[in-house]
Order: sequence, then structure tokens, then C-alpha cells
Amino acid sequence: MSEAGVIRRRSFRRRLVARAGVDEAILHALRERPDALIEQGTILKPGDRCTVARIAGPSNEGGGGGGGGSGGGGGAVIKRYNRRGLFHTLTHLLARSRASWCWANAQRVRAAGLRTPTPLAFVEERWGPFRGRSFLIVEHVPGVPLVEWVVAHANDARVIEAMADRFADIWRALGKARLGHGDMKATNFLVDGAGELWLIDLDGMRPHPPGPTLARARKRDRARFLRNWQDRPEVQAIFQSRLDTSARRVG
Repeated sequence: MSEAGVIRRRSFRRRLVARAGVDEAILHALRERPDALIEQGTILKPGDRCTVARIAGPSNEGGGGGGGGSGGGGGAVIKRYNRRGLFHTLTHLLARSRASWCWANAQRVRAAGLRTPTPLAFVEERWGPFRGRSFLIVEHVPGVPLVEWVVAHANDARVIEAMADRFADIWRALGKARLGHGDMKATNFLVDGAGELWLIDLDGMRPHPPGPTLARARKRDRARFLRNWQDRPEVQAIFQSRLDTSARRVG
């Protein structure tokens, strides 16, 4: 275990990284039969690119999101990043796994003071230096996707404006941390029972040096986020106004 309280175990066939306090039985299952954890859980999202299931809480310690927040929902979520055909598998044998990116990006997001489910563990299937599938376990945070929350509150402009203010705070924090989100679908933001926004699905996020690369990533992120509301122009206008105000403050 490192000074940061992270367990690291590596073999020819597996690479495991976990927070201290995760139950040893869960770590054993994750290392030896990770598919069984999904099969025994409740499927939340079947899919070609990834499969997501909720499982019993694997941690003996409290979790908690960034910015001092805590999910407090109990249980955990396991995500399997699936193979997507022979060509995809061959071209990603030496690439960093999506689970590893999520793990690292969660640390970056939390360091920026933002909320994201606490990453608990991940494992990569290996053949020496070559990578196969990967699995990620994070704490479960009860809530609804931002897109569903907006639909439920679409007739209350003041509530939407307050949420847009929260998003603008996240936008500024990501810029200050020089992070490009990479996939700003509204389903990648979760609204908890207190109305706080959480960032989820961080495998597309990348750090950037200051300058044109960061600016291009931010421009793409902004455009993608606003496209979420193209069928609701009044909502889009509110979010766009807050983003414009945020840009002027930064500038």
C-alpha cells in the first residue's frame, strides 16, 4: 500500500488498484472473476461499449465525493468496459485503459473541489504489457441524470437558473484545473437529492496545458453541453447565458 492509501497488485494476467478499506472478498472477486460481480448485481446499463451494474457496498470505510460532499447512498456501481470487435481490441492493446483514466480523472476532479463518486477500485485484464477489458468500481450516489432533472423542472425558470449557476461553477473549476471533459452529455451529470451536481463517466476527460489545446477542448465541451438542450431553447438560453457570464469573469 502506498502512502496515499492505495493498494496496487500486479500479475501477468491482472493489474489491480484499490483504495484502502475495500473489502478483501470484493478485491478477490474483482481480481479473479469480475464478471461474476456484474452477474450478481442489478444491471443499470447494458451496452456494447460498457455494462454497468449496482452491487453491495464493497467498502469498510466511508466514501464521499469531492468538495466535501458525500454520496451517502450505500452500495457501489461496477462498470465493465467491453471489447468492441477485433480491430478495436488490437488497436487498444497498449493504450491506457478507460478504467485507469476514470480512476486518475476522479482524483483530478476531487482535487478541483468538485463532486464525483469516490473511485474504490479498478482492475485490468492483462497479457503481460497488453491490456484487455477493464472494470471500475465507484461508490453509488443516488440521483437522477441532469437531463431528466431538467425535464421535471422545465416550467420553473428560477430553479433552472439556479442549476445553471451550479453548472457554471463546475465549468469555471474545470477550466482552472485545465481539464477537458470530453463527453458533456447531460446524462454524464447527476443531480442528487440536495440538488447538487455530480460528474460521472470520466473516461473521456483529459488534462491539457494552458493554451490552444485547452481552448479547443473547452470549445468542444461547451458546444456539446449546449446541444443537450437544442430541443428546449429556453433552457439552452439559460445555460448559455451562465456560460457567457463565466467566460467574462475568467477573462
